[in-house]
Amino acid sequence: MASFIGNLVTIEVMTTAGGTTVDFEFTAYSRGGAIDESVEAIEASHYGQTAKQFIPGLSEGTFSFTVDHDTGTLATSPQKNLRDLHREIRAWRVRPLGAGAGKQEYTFDGFVTASPIALGFDDVVASDVEVQITGAITHATQS
Repeated sequence: MASFIGNLVTIEVMTTAGGTTVDFEFTAYSRGGAIDESVEAIEASHYGQTAKQFIPGLSEGTFSFTVDHDTGTLATSPQKNLRDLHREIRAWRVRPLGAGAGKQEYTFDGFVTASPIALGFDDVVASDVEVQITGAITHATQS
């Protein structure tokens, strides 16, 4: 029987592109997220065929998530970390079921392309973050 667990997702940003040293985490401040990976379809049809044929092309990915802003010290806040990430390619690690041997994780290099601030007067101040993935997404099992 399958078991489903929520609220264990971890989102970590490394110090450099391709790096493994965690610089900071968005885990405690995040809610909702998605990794979107698509593959381009290249037409491979030729004259005389009666139907189009396609082959897989390059893959492309984005990562999006929501970060709640913290009212504590700005210097260590998630909103400052977001601001510091603009125009920087960093390694990202997303663990949908949290940390632990045998659990899945996704790693990729990417940069923040958007992080607008939602200024809800009756709600939490938050940013919906968009990360453009550059290169391949690695799907792995934690050891």
